[in-house]
Amino acid sequence: MRIQVKPYLLATLFISFLSIQANAADEAQTKSQDKETVEEKESPWLATPTFSSSPKLGNSIGALGAYLHKFDEKSPTSTLTAMGSYSDTDSSFYGVFGTAYFLADEHRIKIGALKGEIENEYEDYLGTGFNAITTDNVRVSFISYTKRFESNWFLGLQMVGMEYEVLAGDQQTQIILDSIGLSALNSNGIGGVIERDTRDSQNSPQSGSLFNFNSLAFRDSFGGDKNYDTYTTKYNQFFSHGDGHVVAIQVDGRWTHNAPVAAYSSVNLRGYTQGEYLAPNSVTFQAEERFAINDRWGATGFIGAACLYGDEASCDDKGNWYPALGAGVTYMLKVKDRMVVRAEFALGKNDSRGFFIQFGNSF
Repeated sequence: MRIQVKPYLLATLFISFLSIQANAADEAQTKSQDKETVEEKESPWLATPTFSSSPKLGNSIGALGAYLHKFDEKSPTSTLTAMGSYSDTDSSFYGVFGTAYFLADEHRIKIGALKGEIENEYEDYLGTGFNAITTDNVRVSFISYTKRFESNWFLGLQMVGMEYEVLAGDQQTQIILDSIGLSALNSNGIGGVIERDTRDSQNSPQSGSLFNFNSLAFRDSFGGDKNYDTYTTKYNQFFSHGDGHVVAIQVDGRWTHNAPVAAYSSVNLRGYTQGEYLAPNSVTFQAEERFAINDRWGATGFIGAACLYGDEASCDDKGNWYPALGAGVTYMLKVKDRMVVRAEFALGKNDSRGFFIQFGNSF
């Protein structure tokens, strides 16, 4: 049975929870007898609730916890994060992620593992005109290592392992899956990473930019089912203006070669369900205004659009475009490290929408 939870009630609880945290922090600061700053007294531990609500994935509630560590003064703060969530549609996600910056930020490592079981109810599934009910089982693990080789440039390698299985919830859905060739897929890939990073913060940048290009070669010789390639690039730019306000812009793309349907690109915008719309390639544009209300509280407003193309689909066809817009509020959990939690509402086309309480900025 699906329990209906009103997003505005969760938003009220979210704001109350953060207000209690802020008051506690202020009282602790007032009682302090030395001249240490708030940032210096912040705990290395971080915890926050998470929540999402959408007509396609139901209501999901979870939690995230992280441990923060700074290896040296010239390196950004490293994190080890654990998360989990469960929804009233019997969907669940849990995983562990870590980022490490060390030796004066000359070396960077990212590692993680995620497992999920997602119960989906789609309308006009993959453009077939039919409704579909599926259970998606996903397991992903990855590791990436990059080394600074010149100024703000980094070069490295990455490895990814994926197991994906989609199960039909009824006979009609099975017919659709068979007709489009969407089936279970095990993939193991190795590839390269090149990155240029001039951001002033890894978590909530106020200036600078990030360029990243990476490729992955999935081969049966690595233990996978198929031989195919993926290429991903993104460019983020951050402009500071006014009293702490920031305009953030992102352009990204994903391209595949000889990929099976299960490895196609999807719409990667807030408000959309990953995997509902698929095509070999995608391009995405996003722009976001991040207003600073005070040292901890902020507000966001954002717009974006994604195009899925390939296999005779073209961006010249407006039906292959997926717009999105939304707004929300943010709260700075860790002032020194600029780590935020955000509550946002996003709206897309074809009844795609959602309310989210999540850790970190979207980009």
